[in-house]
Amino acid sequence: MRTTVTLTLLILPIAACKSKGDTGKPESVHASCVTLDDEGITNRLDGLTSSDRDVIDVNGHCFKNSSSILSGELYSIRFIPVMDDPLAIPPLHLQMYMLPPEQRGTYPVWAPDQLSKAQCLDVPAGSFCAHVDDNTKDDAFDDVDLRAVTGSLEITDVKEKSNGEVHYTGDLAISVWAIDYSTSPQTATTPSLLLEGEFNWASGQDEAEEED
Repeated sequence: MRTTVTLTLLILPIAACKSKGDTGKPESVHASCVTLDDEGITNRLDGLTSSDRDVIDVNGHCFKNSSSILSGELYSIRFIPVMDDPLAIPPLHLQMYMLPPEQRGTYPVWAPDQLSKAQCLDVPAGSFCAHVDDNTKDDAFDDVDLRAVTGSLEITDVKEKSNGEVHYTGDLAISVWAIDYSTSPQTATTPSLLLEGEFNWASGQDEAEEED
């Protein structure tokens, strides 16, 4: 039985950044963000950064929302990096479970007792559950390689359109950890890192009936 999970290096396919403007502090726009802009994709995580790029190598990347699955009132939301080959398995994905917020505010991370449980269908209202799956070691079937243990999603703007879609904008900051399987309940262990980015998501968009 394994005792810890050690992630392989997750190298994302686009490493270039582009700069815009001529100010004292240039605005750096990652090429993946430009791609999503060109494709008109608004459901996404923008400007993702990692406190340990030896584990997850993101430095301003933008991830697109690949699926938003509604189960009752709960959404399962998946974000993946921009890939040169749209049919290729992404090297990782970030999975979130939550009841859509009704208003602006700060929503804390909730972690299940079984940290390796991929589907957080029992996440309580007013919080969210999240994990990172490293797909470089196995297939795209969803499992937990890094569990969000602490952190928050600060919703800064909520807008409802005439078609009923509700758009959310906010700031995501989560501390994710590997899992020690030798304890009961499971506990967090290294590696650990901080992931931060801008959350842009609308209920009703990019929905799918199923996901791996």
